[in-house]
Amino acid sequence: MLRAKERTEYAWSRVLQSLGHKIQDGCAKVLVLSCNDFPIALRQCFLYFGLYPELPNGNIRIHDLLHSLCVDLAEESNFFHTEHNAFGNLRNVSRVRRITFYSDNNAMNEFFRSNPYPKKLRGLLCFTKDRCIFSELAHLNFKLLQVLVVVMSQDGYGGFTMGNKFGKMSCFMLSAIGGALSPVPTALEVLKLKFCNESSEQINLLSYPNIVKMHLNAAMRLNCEAFPPHLVKLTLVYLTVDDHVVAVLKKLPKLRILKMVVCEHKKEEMDLSGDGFPQLEVLHIQNPLWLLEIICTDDVNMPKLNKLLLVDTKCERSVCLSDRLAKLRI
Repeated sequence: MLRAKERTEYAWSRVLQSLGHKIQDGCAKVLVLSCNDFPIALRQCFLYFGLYPELPNGNIRIHDLLHSLCVDLAEESNFFHTEHNAFGNLRNVSRVRRITFYSDNNAMNEFFRSNPYPKKLRGLLCFTKDRCIFSELAHLNFKLLQVLVVVMSQDGYGGFTMGNKFGKMSCFMLSAIGGALSPVPTALEVLKLKFCNESSEQINLLSYPNIVKMHLNAAMRLNCEAFPPHLVKLTLVYLTVDDHVVAVLKKLPKLRILKMVVCEHKKEEMDLSGDGFPQLEVLHIQNPLWLLEIICTDDVNMPKLNKLLLVDTKCERSVCLSDRLAKLRI
C-alpha cells in the first residue's frame, strides 16, 4: 500500500496522521492504515459489518478486532452508532444517522426517550427477543428512516404491525421464528423476510404494491395469487414451488432476476414453456428438491433470458435441461 502511494508530501502526511490515530492498539493501527486507503464506497461496505453483533450472524463472520475497528471508525465519522456509544453525549443523540441495538429493548427505549423525534435517523437495526418491538416504536416519528432490520431470537408468532410512522422507509428486513406482517409502508421498495421455523402463516404478497426487490426465506406455502407487480428481483428460499407458483411468476411484467434456493418442487419436471417471463434475464436455481428436469420448448418464452445458473452442491443427481436452456447455462 505504501509503495503505491504518490510521492507527494500531502499523501505521506496522511500516512503519518493515520499512525497517530486515537486507536492505541498496535494491530488496530495497522488495520486503520489499510481501511483509510479504501475507496469511499468500499470503506462504507466494510463499516457496515460493525452494525451486527460480534457473534456470527448467519453468514456474517468477522474477527473481533475488525469488528471493534468498524465500530470505532463509524462513531468517529458519524456513519453509525451502537447502543453503547450513543449515550452520554446529547450531540451524538441528535446527529445519529444509523444506530444498532444488540442486547434488549431497554437500551433502545432509553435512546428514543432522549430523542423522541429522530430527525436524522436513516437506518435502525434491532437484535431483540421482544416481538412487541413495533408497538414500542409506533409512537415515534421516523420521517427519514429508510432501512429497518429486525432480527428476533425468540418466538415471533403473532402479528407485526408497523403502522404509518415508517412512511418513507424503502427497505425492511425481518428475521424471526414465525409470524405475519401487516401493513407495510406504501413506499417500501425492498423487503426481506425470514421465518426460521416452519410456519402455517401465509404471506399476502398483494400488500406490498411498490416492492422491486423481495427475498422470502421460510418453510411455508406461498399465498401467491399475485406477486407485487413491479418486482425486478425475486429470491425464494426454502419455499414450495408448484405449477401454480410458476404460472404466477411468468406473468410478472418487470421481473429480471429470479433465484430459487433449496425450494421444494412438487413435480420432478418444471415446464417453463409458453408465453411468459417477458423481461427475465437471469434464472438461478440452487439445490432444488425433487426436481429432475427443466423444460423450455419454444423461443417465444423468456425472450431476454441470457444466463441460467444451475447449482447442486449436493451432487446427488443432475437436472436435465432442454436444448435452449443448456446453451444458456453458465
